[in-house]
Order: sequence, then structure tokens, then C-alpha cells
Amino acid sequence: MSAEAKSVGVRAIEVYFPSRRVQQRGPQNDRLAARDSKAGDSYVFCDDREDEKSMALTVLASLFRSRPQAVHPGSIGRLELAITSADPASRSLGSLLKAFFHPAGNTSIVGVRSVPGCEGGQDAILNTVNWIHSSEWDGRDGLVVLGSVQQAEEEEGVALAAVLIGPHAPVVLDECPRALCFRHPCEKFHHDSSSTSPSSDESFLSCLAQCYRQIQSQDMIQQEQGATERPDRRNRALTLDRFQRVLFQCPSLRLTRKAYAYLLYLDFLANPDHAHFDSMDTTTQAIAQGRGFIDDEVQDTFYALSEARYEERIRPSLAFSNICGYAHAATLWASLASVLASGMPDNQQPGPSRVLLFAYGDGVMSAMYTATMGSDAPGIIDSDSFRERLEEGTVVPQETFDCVSKSAAKGVTKLAGNIEAIGRDTYYLHRINADGEREYRLKKN
Repeated sequence: MSAEAKSVGVRAIEVYFPSRRVQQRGPQNDRLAARDSKAGDSYVFCDDREDEKSMALTVLASLFRSRPQAVHPGSIGRLELAITSADPASRSLGSLLKAFFHPAGNTSIVGVRSVPGCEGGQDAILNTVNWIHSSEWDGRDGLVVLGSVQQAEEEEGVALAAVLIGPHAPVVLDECPRALCFRHPCEKFHHDSSSTSPSSDESFLSCLAQCYRQIQSQDMIQQEQGATERPDRRNRALTLDRFQRVLFQCPSLRLTRKAYAYLLYLDFLANPDHAHFDSMDTTTQAIAQGRGFIDDEVQDTFYALSEARYEERIRPSLAFSNICGYAHAATLWASLASVLASGMPDNQQPGPSRVLLFAYGDGVMSAMYTATMGSDAPGIIDSDSFRERLEEGTVVPQETFDCVSKSAAKGVTKLAGNIEAIGRDTYYLHRINADGEREYRLKKN
């Protein structure tokens, strides 16, 4: 048992995504277009030369290579996996990755398991944090690999994130406030970007509201405990204004825009007398009549009220999603990487900044929690590499994507993917033998 851990959180992040991408297609609804409706400019994809094993090897190798002084295979005491994949071969991923640590003499790693789905990613993160806070912690760091590996899925991104968690972290995952919402709506999170009311929106916003109300209650208690006198309701800080960044696990930019406006609406419901809402005479009346956020006039008002906040607090986090698409559990951490790679805003107040994170997975399991970023937070990622890979990807014709998609639908019988399309320092599937065993190699240039 080690001494009590302090400031537990994210010490390093690495995000891997394939280099090839295809432009989004399909007309956008005019009303949605007025609200920044695009699911993104493009999304990345892979062929049969890359799978969850090759990508996991790549993201771990990149993590250790880019920060050799801060991260070492021998310093890892816990490993958790949360990868969305339809490939049965993913079941042996834990064994493969354990072998990755053997050269460093590390054969004692606990917690190796694979929990698929978006909710599995947040479960893995919080389990690792709890392990470090527990009496079982041995002083080493925890590592979570999470994301989505689906071969050439329409409008589905492909990416894995490796998140190193330990004490004395530049990005501290706060123990409080936290909120959870578990439901069973019998739906999958398949998003239709051409619809004004995709089936997933109602469930997403419902979970968002349930989690955010818990955060509001806890935040109000914290504000009152830290005040010498009871705060003035008209001028006290809105809960949303307590966070300089908000990160959503969303499949489209449109839904992030709607979600942020909805959070401001929830702040209004909690404190309609706040000075920020003095201009809302007509909308206030509409809400009083029970039409709520589903009313177009109400939505338009909160879109307008939240626009400046959205551009400052949300837009920097969307660099990954705009180019790479929706990568399930990896999306949230790629969003954090996007924020850190963009640099701190010039107008940010000195001192730590707070981040609100919301993770949503089909099922439905959602979690909302907060983090505190110190001034050294940008150092947890290789910003130059991250930005370069986002900017230098290869856009391919839709016909190329369609061909890869058709091949993937038939299953892997004979590898047909293009090794030349794979970037440098990337693991790839070299061959599958007669017994179904897979051999991976590293492409160095």
C-alpha cells in the first residue's frame, strides 16, 4: 500500500486515428444549417490492414515514444480496455498488450479487461481513478485504452485514445461534483444528421439534464459554503459559467451546439431571475406556458444567448471531431486533446481552469464530472504531432471508401488493404495464417 494519492487525474494522452478520410455527404436541413448543423467536414476510416490490436499497439507505442521521461512501460500498474469493435479477435487484445510491457520487465499488471461501448470507456476511467485512491494502489500509474475500431462504417470515425492516469496530474479529475444517469430506452445511438429531431436527441438531452441538475445542486452547495454571505441570486455565477471548457461525447457538431444551449436553458430554469436572462420576455412567457425547450422560439433564444460562450468554450474542442468523425469513447478525450493543442485563450484568467465533461453511451449510461486544468496541462499531449496529423490526412474519393466498406462487409478472408496508405510508425496486420493467428508489423516510414 502506498501513501495517499493527491491530485489524481490525466498525466498524458495519446490519440491515434488513420490517415485516410472521406468527406461527409448528404444535404443538410436549412434550419439545422443556421445552427452549425454539420456532423463534421469528414471522417477517418481504415481497411483490413488495421484493427483494434494494431491500433492499440500504435497508440501505446506513440504514447511511450513521445514522452519517454514522463511515461515508461515499467511504471504501469493497471491497464483497462474499452474498445467498440465487432471483431471477435479483439477478445485476446489484453494478452497482446500485456506482452507489450514485457521488454521493460513489467509482468505485474492488474485490471486488464475489455468493456465495449461508450459507457465502458468512462467506467474504465473512473475505475482507474478509484483504484489509485484505494488501499490496493501500489504507487504506479493506470492506463486506459478506449475508442472505436469499425472498418469503413458510414459516418463513423475510427480512433483510439490512450489515457495515462496517476497522481500529481496536470489535469485533475475532481472527486466532486460527479453525476450518473442509467436508463434503458431500448435504442442505439445511430444519428441522422439530416433530421431536425434524431431519435437519439431526446435520450441524450434527457440524460444530460439529469446529470446536470445533480451538478447544479452540488455546485450551489459549494458556492454557498465558500461564501461569507448568501450569494445574490441575480448576480451569482451561473453553474455553466463556472466552467471555462465543456466537453461532450457527441456524434455531431449540431448536437454539441444544441446541448450547450440546453445547459444554459437548465440554468435559466434553476434561476430565471438571473440578470443574464433579463432580455427574455417573450421566451419566458412561452416557457411559462409549458412549451419548454422543444419550442423553436425557445431554442432560438438560447442558441443566441449561448453563442459567444459556445465559440469560446466549445469550439476549440471540436477540431478532432470535425475532421475525424465520431469515435465513441475516444471522442471525449480527443476533445480534451484538441483543447490542449489549441493553446490557452489569451483572455483566460490566471490560475487553474475548470472543465465539465459529459459522456454518453447507448444503453443508456451517462456520466458527468469535472476536471481542473493547471497551467502545465498542454504538456500532457504532443501538440505538434496531434495538429500535424489532423492537418495532413489524405482525403480520398467516396468510391474508395465504398469499396473498402463492401470488402469489410464480406469479412476477412484475404487481406486486401493498402499498406502504402498507412502512416509511418504505425502497426498493421501483416498476415493471417491458416489457424487464424494474426501477425502484426511496424511500418517505420
